[in-house]
Amino acid sequence: MPVRFLRSKTTPPTLHHQMVGRTRLLSSVSDAAGPLVLVSAPAGYGKTTLLVQALADVEGHVAWVTVDSADDDPLRFWTHVAAALLGDGEELAGTVADLAAGPDQRQLVIDRLLADIEQREGPVYLVLDDLHEVTSEEIIDALARVLISPPKNLTLVASTRSDPALPTGRLRAQGRLTEVRARELAFTTAEAAELFRGRADLDALESIVRQTEGWPTALRLLDVASSSARTGPELLSAAVRASPDLADFLSAEALSVQRTEVRNFLVETSILDDLTPAICDEVLGRSDSLSVLRELAENQVFTTLVDPAVPVYRYHHLFRDFLRGQAAELSDGRDLAIAQSAADLYLRGGNPPEAFRLALAAQNPDMAVEILRAYCLRFVQGGWIETVFGWLDSLGTERRRNDPGLALLTAWSLLNFRRYDEMHEWLAAPALAEPERQSDFGPVGVETHAMLAHWHRHQGDAIASLDEALRAVDFADAAGIDVSVASFAVSRACAGLAQQLMGLDGSEHLTSALHAAESNDIDSSIVISCSGLALNVMAEDIGKAEALADRALSFCSSPALVSFHQPALTMLVKARAARSRGRVGDAARHATCALEVAERGHEPLAQALVLAELARITHFQGDTDASRAHLRAAEELLTPASGDFVRNEVRSARNETRFVSLEGRRDLPLGASDITERELSVLRLLPHGLSRRELAQQLFISENTLKTHLTSLRHKLGVPGRADLAERAQELGII
Repeated sequence: MPVRFLRSKTTPPTLHHQMVGRTRLLSSVSDAAGPLVLVSAPAGYGKTTLLVQALADVEGHVAWVTVDSADDDPLRFWTHVAAALLGDGEELAGTVADLAAGPDQRQLVIDRLLADIEQREGPVYLVLDDLHEVTSEEIIDALARVLISPPKNLTLVASTRSDPALPTGRLRAQGRLTEVRARELAFTTAEAAELFRGRADLDALESIVRQTEGWPTALRLLDVASSSARTGPELLSAAVRASPDLADFLSAEALSVQRTEVRNFLVETSILDDLTPAICDEVLGRSDSLSVLRELAENQVFTTLVDPAVPVYRYHHLFRDFLRGQAAELSDGRDLAIAQSAADLYLRGGNPPEAFRLALAAQNPDMAVEILRAYCLRFVQGGWIETVFGWLDSLGTERRRNDPGLALLTAWSLLNFRRYDEMHEWLAAPALAEPERQSDFGPVGVETHAMLAHWHRHQGDAIASLDEALRAVDFADAAGIDVSVASFAVSRACAGLAQQLMGLDGSEHLTSALHAAESNDIDSSIVISCSGLALNVMAEDIGKAEALADRALSFCSSPALVSFHQPALTMLVKARAARSRGRVGDAARHATCALEVAERGHEPLAQALVLAELARITHFQGDTDASRAHLRAAEELLTPASGDFVRNEVRSARNETRFVSLEGRRDLPLGASDITERELSVLRLLPHGLSRRELAQQLFISENTLKTHLTSLRHKLGVPGRADLAERAQELGII
C-alpha cells in the first residue's frame, strides 16, 4: 500500500499582508551560527509567524514540515521530512518505501538524507513547526543523533511549546545553539502599535502589553474583539474584560464578534483537521464555504491558508480546540451529526483513518469498530501495523478485552512489535478464554495457537513451534473452517513452515495455505508458503525453488512489507540458488540481506540457517576467517529445541567448509600439494563456465591477479591451458 503524504504539511503558511513584522528577531533565525535554532514558547507566541518571516528570503533550501499529533508515528514523521527535503518524485517514492522498514532501516535513510544535504550547495533549513506534538523516543533520538554530527550546511529550526529531549545542553555549552523564547517573542509596545494600526495612544498600548505580557495571540484576539474601538480607553476596556483564563476568554471574544452565520461555520467545521471548501460544503450542506474560509483567513480569525493550490485551510490549534469545546456544549447534538456526516464522507472517499477518528468524535464506536474490522487485514498486510494498533488503542482496553476479534488483533500487533509479555497478557483476555469461540478471523483457538507457534519460533524453539502449529490446524479442522476463512491460511502456513524447520515434509500444509491465501489476499501467508515450498524443493529443482522465492518476494515490494512478512528464508533460497550457479557475489548479497531481516525479526532459527549459508559462501570466496566466524555465530544460536533440521544444516556447513588436505598425497603431480586456498577458490569456480572478468568479480580480485593464479595452477597441475584445469582438478579429487 503506497504511503501518502500531505502537501499542506510541507508548505509554510501564507502570512497576512498586515502581519506585524518581527524585524528585531529575524536575524536570530536566518543567521544562526549553530545547527539548532530552538523557538520555544507557550501556544500563541507567534513562533510560526517568526519562522515564515525569517526564512522567506534566505539563500538555500527551506524544507518545511508542520508537525501534528499523528506525526508521533515515525513512518509518517520521516515521510513528511523526506517530502520536504526531496520534493515529490521518484527519489521520494523510493525513500518513503525504505523508511517503512523499521527503526534500523529508517536510520540508514536518515543518514542518506543527511548525505544528500551535505552535497548541496548553500544552506539547508529543516523547519519542524510544532515539534512538541512528537513524543516518540525513536524520532527524538534520531533528531538528537543528527544534531550531534550534522552536515555543516544544515540548520534544524524547531518551534515547540516545550523543550524536546535534544542535546541542547551540549550545544549551548559549545555556543552552537540559538534560542528564541517567550520573552523575546513577546510583543513590544512598538509592535503592538503596528498591530493596532494607530488606534491607541502610547499609554494605552503600554497598559495592554503589560496586562497581556506581550502574548501575541492575546493581542491579536484583543484586536479582533475590539475592531470597532477607536480610542485608548475603549481598548483598555476590552482588555479589562479578560478573565484569568485569558486564552479561553480571548478565544470567546474572537468568536463572538463574528456574524452568526460565520460563528456557526467555525464551530461546526472545527471537527475537521484540514478544511477544504468541498468537504465543508458537503458536511454542512452549503455551497459558500470557500468564501467564508477566505473571509476568515483575510480577517486573521486564526485561519491559515496552508495550500493555495487545493485550497486547504487550517484553524490555529488553540482556536480549533476552543471551537471543539464550544461544539461539544451544544445541546442539539449538531456536533455529533456533523462528525458522523464527515465520517461517512471520508469513508466513502477512501480515507478510513480519518473516518475512524471522526466516528469516535461522533460517539459512534460501533462504526469505528466496523471500519477497523473492514480495513484491518488490508492495512496489516500492507505493513501498516502501527496505524492499526493506534486504532485499537483508541477503542479502549475494556472493549477490546471482551471482543475476540479485537483482542486477537491486539495480541497479533504486540507479537509483531516483539512485545511478548503484553501479547501473553492479551491472550489471557476474557474474550479469548473459550478456544471454540468465533472471532472475525475464525475460531479463537486457531489464531491463539498459530500466534504461539510464531512466538516459539521467535524464541528459537522449533519443537514447541511445530506443536502449537499442529494444534492450530487441529482446531481449524475440528471447526470445519474452509479456505474462505482467514484462519485456514494462517494455520496451514504456520504448520507447514514449522514442519520444514523440523526437517519434515510440510508441502501439503503449505500448498493448502498458498491456495487459501491467494483466494483471500493474505499476503503474509503467501510469503510463508512460498518460502517453505522453495526450501522443500531446493535440493531437487533449483529453478522451481528460485521461482517460488521470486513469487514470495513480489509480495515484499517495500521495506515495510519485508519487515512485516519476514522473508528471510526466501532470500536464503535466492542465496543458495545463486551460489549453485557460481554467482558468488549475488549469493553473498542475498544472504547478507536475509541475515539482516532475520535479526530484525528475531528469528534465531532462520539466522542459524543463513549464517551456515554465509559460511559456505565466504569459504567459497577463500575467506576462511569469515567462514569460521559465521559458523561460530550459527552454533551459538543452536539449542536442543532448535530441531534436527537446523542443527544438521549447520553441521553440514561445517563439514563442507573444511578445505581439502593435499599434503602427503602421493598420487598428485609434483607441486600440486602446494595449491593455496585462494587457488582452490579459483578451481571451484571454473566448472561454471564464467569468463575471466566474471571469475575476477566473483572472487573480488583483479583480472591480472586471476591470470597469475591460473598460470600457477597450470604449472602445478601439469595442464597446457585453462580449459583443462577443472577437468584435471576433478580427476585428482581436488574439487
